[in-house]
Amino acid sequence: MQSDAAYYADPVHAAMEIVGADPAIMGVLTNGVDASDHIGRVWGVEVPMDAHDVMPCAALVVSPQPSTSGVGVNDYSAMSRTTLDFMCYGDEFSTCMRLAMAVQRKLKSWHRATTPGKVLVVDFTKVSGPFRYRDPDQKWPVVVVTWTMLYADELLP
Repeated sequence: MQSDAAYYADPVHAAMEIVGADPAIMGVLTNGVDASDHIGRVWGVEVPMDAHDVMPCAALVVSPQPSTSGVGVNDYSAMSRTTLDFMCYGDEFSTCMRLAMAVQRKLKSWHRATTPGKVLVVDFTKVSGPFRYRDPDQKWPVVVVTWTMLYADELLP
């Protein structure tokens, strides 16, 4: 018997699948990059330690924010809304902004579809951003845009 966790959606992974499949986003991420050099660069939560040697470069990190309110939190709905930060890295701020705009075009155009991982994602709503700053530890340029994602709690069959 599978664990219950096998039946529940992972919103971070679902968002990574959505943005990672977009040709415009991938074009920014892979522009001028050697094929062996972390192609894709769509990561969850944080930049992996083994990627620090190639940074700063075009990369996208999808990171969840703590949430205590919204659809599905205190009700019996089979839907949830989570808040996600899309952190767009680059070798300079112009690359970060191009990546942030490509992400925005993709998320604004998303309408009730299923990811390859069988998560039904209804929509995305922009909360804030873009905000630009330098990573406090590594000094990499980064632009952050925050979105909420409405999705089904359980994986589709």
